[in-house]
Amino acid sequence: FLQGQVTFTVTAPENTTVTMVVDADGEEITPDTDNKYTADLDADITVTLTAADGFYFDKDGAKTLDVGTKAAKDNVTITLENPLVPAPVKKGGMFFITLQEAINAEGDDDVVVLADLTLTAPVTATKGFVLDLNGKTVTGNWTTSWATPGAGRDYIFELGAYTAVVSNGTVASTANNIGGFHTVGGSLTFGDNTLVDTAWRAVGVYNGATLNVGADAELKTAGEDPTIMIIANGTECTVNVAGKVSNTFA
Repeated sequence: FLQGQVTFTVTAPENTTVTMVVDADGEEITPDTDNKYTADLDADITVTLTAADGFYFDKDGAKTLDVGTKAAKDNVTITLENPLVPAPVKKGGMFFITLQEAINAEGDDDVVVLADLTLTAPVTATKGFVLDLNGKTVTGNWTTSWATPGAGRDYIFELGAYTAVVSNGTVASTANNIGGFHTVGGSLTFGDNTLVDTAWRAVGVYNGATLNVGADAELKTAGEDPTIMIIANGTECTVNVAGKVSNTFA
């Protein structure tokens, strides 16, 4: 290297990689075969990091991070001000920051929840899906329009006419105007070790839909509203219950 320049390495934090180093003039510096960079001595450099699969830099799902300016000297070690955020949902070999993204994603692999989730809006099915809660809890917690006269309440999962299978965990709500699942002409099955424990209606079965509650599943609803609401609207709904349902049908 030339006089007045320095050769240095850039060490990234665990579960990140260095994807770009830019010098003070805004020019990208390409590392040599030994993964070393060359810049003017003590010049400021900007480093771009990329998070590894299954990690993000924030809860909004940022995958890249520009790390301020560092003085190029012997070596540069990057540290993060905030810890990486592990991906809370997985589908096949892909990781996602939200449950909605995972359900929307291509492929028929199971959607697997990797961490407890608190949702601030309903999840709307765009296709059929199998949801493995993986021992975790998905909680609906938001303000609905129920406070407005004539407005309705919300369900955590709006399934439409799609087919959904849910197992191995808990779906809950913290507000008395949020229910669990709403199927309109579709099919909903609760499998092993599943608990739906909502402050409002656990399941709404509408317009010819089918509901299957497995032997190891339990549906609970606080208050006076029925745990399972069936509104056929001139069609025949099918409800098969082998597990436990507290409160009443309607």
